[in-house]
Amino acid sequence: MSTTIDELLISAADVEIQATGKPPAVTILAYTGGLMTVPGWGPVAINLAGVDASADQIGILADHDASLKGIVGHGRAVVANGKLLVQGTISPSTEAARQVIDLARNGFRFQASVGVTPVDYERVRPGETVEVNGRAIKAPASGFTLVRAGVLRE
Repeated sequence: MSTTIDELLISAADVEIQATGKPPAVTILAYTGGLMTVPGWGPVAINLAGVDASADQIGILADHDASLKGIVGHGRAVVANGKLLVQGTISPSTEAARQVIDLARNGFRFQASVGVTPVDYERVRPGETVEVNGRAIKAPASGFTLVRAGVLRE
């Protein structure tokens, strides 16, 4: 199936914030490369080789809020070892960014999610195994959606 659909939001892993610098640095493990469960989609995997993450700047947003009040910072995306990382800075110009910095200074451990607009995707049948991101992923009993190509938005 090849189609363009609205933004796909995917839960991800850890965020490391160094809230002592000016501006504070952030490293986000945005996607680990494996199978995950996405509300409204079920199990999903993204082929990172097909993701356009070439933008000079990726927005780091609070709660996927793309308005000015939701901006926390910006960074550059890098695909390495079958994972998607974003390294950047937090700009304490918004209330959301100031809250993130304060929470990080007080020891809160953040998690992140990534916004990808799928361009090409297909359904993988239950029990089928596919190679993606340097690993074999076996479809669960419900199958899963494999995003073959997309554009990184946040």
